[in-house]
Amino acid sequence: MELEEEIDVFDAFYCWLYTSQLKDAFIPQDPTVPQPISADDIYLSTITLCKIWVFADFRGIPALGNAAMNMLHERIAATWVIPSSLIKYVYGNTTKGSKLREFLLYFFTRSVGVDRILELNPEHLTVEYTLEILAIVAKTKYSRGLMMPEEWTKIDRCQWHDHSGPGGKIRLENRK
Repeated sequence: MELEEEIDVFDAFYCWLYTSQLKDAFIPQDPTVPQPISADDIYLSTITLCKIWVFADFRGIPALGNAAMNMLHERIAATWVIPSSLIKYVYGNTTKGSKLREFLLYFFTRSVGVDRILELNPEHLTVEYTLEILAIVAKTKYSRGLMMPEEWTKIDRCQWHDHSGPGGKIRLENRK
């Protein structure tokens, strides 16, 4: 059998199928010795999470995409980093109006700020991303300042979920 997807994406999908988690729980080698735990021990990489979201979106598996979005949100809250190199991948593999694009735009415009957006590596950007960022910046007044990590953790990430699966619309309506 030949897989079109990368092994880490399929491994996460396989894990999610059987455990409802994208990654197995972190278990230290020696539980009696305190060990520092990094974000990589708990979360998948940001690029892998974006690839899982694209995999799920392409195959119509909204719950998998939502799980990837949740972990992506949590990883960013834990590390306060989103590599700008994700932009080209996301824009090359999603369509206009996708929830993953909206997520990136939200983070970059509210948490990174205009000055740092202008400093991003131009090789990581696409024309479409740049136009969307410009439109948001032109319409937004940044008088309230940039979002801090504590605020990020309180955001309702449901706005980037796909509730089109079985029971999705009912679950979404019950949240109101």
